[in-house]
Amino acid sequence: MSDGEDDVEKHEVIELSHIDIHFQNKQCMLVLLKNLTHYFRYQYSKAEGQLQEMITATVSHEMRTPINAILTMLGNLELLLNGDEQVLKLCQVIRNSGELLLYLVNDMLDVFMIKTGKFQHIDEWFELRDLLVGVKQMFTLQAE
Repeated sequence: MSDGEDDVEKHEVIELSHIDIHFQNKQCMLVLLKNLTHYFRYQYSKAEGQLQEMITATVSHEMRTPINAILTMLGNLELLLNGDEQVLKLCQVIRNSGELLLYLVNDMLDVFMIKTGKFQHIDEWFELRDLLVGVKQMFTLQAE
C-alpha cells in the first residue's frame, strides 16, 4: 500500500455544521455530523485509476513508436544488404528482438485493458515454426 492509500484508509473525513433552531420555545443549536469518508475513498480510487490509465497509455505509446520505427528501418536496411548472409542473420535477430519487445508492450496494455474491463480478444494466426526459429536464432547469437 502506498502512503496515499494509507492516508485514505486510516482517516475519517467528517463534515461538521450547525443550524440555529427554535425548539420548545427555546433557541437551540442543532449540530450535524456527516461522514464523507466513503465519498473521498471513492474519489481517490477513481483518480488513481485515471492516473494509471494515463500513464499506461503514455508509456505504451512512447515505447511502441520507437520500436515500430526501428523495425521499419530494419526492413529498409535488409533491402540494402540483400547479399550478405551473416548481416542478414543479425538483422533477423534484431527484428525478432524488436518484435518480442513490441509483443511485451502490447501484453502490458492487454493486462491494463483486462483490469479496466475494456479488453477485446482478437484471434490471430501465426506460424509456430517461424516463432521458434526466431527465438532459437536470438538465443544462439547471444550465446556465441
